[in-house]
Amino acid sequence: MSTLRVAICQAAPLPLHFADGITKAARLVREAIEGGAQIFAFGETFLGGYPLWLDEAPGAALWDHPGTRALHSILLEQALIENDERLAPLQELVDATGAIISIGAHERVRRSLTNTQFTIRPGARPLPHRKLLPTHGERLIWARGGGSTLNVHEAEWGNLGSLICWEHWMPLARAAMHHLGESVHVAVWPTVREQYAIASRHYAMEGRCSMRSKASSLTEADQ
Repeated sequence: MSTLRVAICQAAPLPLHFADGITKAARLVREAIEGGAQIFAFGETFLGGYPLWLDEAPGAALWDHPGTRALHSILLEQALIENDERLAPLQELVDATGAIISIGAHERVRRSLTNTQFTIRPGARPLPHRKLLPTHGERLIWARGGGSTLNVHEAEWGNLGSLICWEHWMPLARAAMHHLGESVHVAVWPTVREQYAIASRHYAMEGRCSMRSKASSLTEADQ
């Protein structure tokens, strides 16, 4: 394959509304596929929205904060679970077209939440990668992931992998992914900063892969 078309989602997530988020994602993916896209990438925790309040709301990252507890309860109730049937509209799209979707979500593992990037691929279960270590105040929302979810999807044109945010500064995580031989890497971030762009470019150079970097787009009116 000489050309691989990758679409990067610039739409805002729908915070705390998982069902509506999946409907919106399916519509956006369908439009991109009709335009010729073979891979469609969403940003970090597109389903459920990034917990921006931990950084922006005064006191929200303090232990036992009432608002943080209430929002965590909503996320825990709505979060995706293993083999979640709510992902069926996205799975049907990739099964019918052969496209691949990379989408972030809050996932519930037992009674904890993880920051998970799902690779939804044709004819197979979604491939999850759970963020190895939540950053700073994120630890009030998400549990640790595990190295067993450092993985790639093996497509006919090569391997597709993904890391989340500050994982791109973890030398051993990068080494593990490079060893898996990525052809295309999706880097997801909560926002756009120069240092994030630098980290993404460095990853591409170090891993000798094509890089697609994606951050969330969210305005005050979207919240």
